[in-house]
Amino acid sequence: MPVESAPVSREMTIIAVRDVAEGIREFTLAPADGRPLDGFTAGAHVECAVTLPDGGVVLGINLSGGK
Repeated sequence: MPVESAPVSREMTIIAVRDVAEGIREFTLAPADGRPLDGFTAGAHVECAVTLPDGGVVLGINLSGGK
């Protein structure tokens, strides 16, 4: 059974953007405070509230890489 932890809020900075397919972009994020992130596994999903310059909102992100 997965262990759930309390929600954590961290401000992130977009450090790179790459178009990977039509309508799909890859964003590389880094913690704004410079502290390392906790470990995660590839495919983990986080909920985000991101307001884009055009007013659009992103509500979910899949993580890749893993640690």
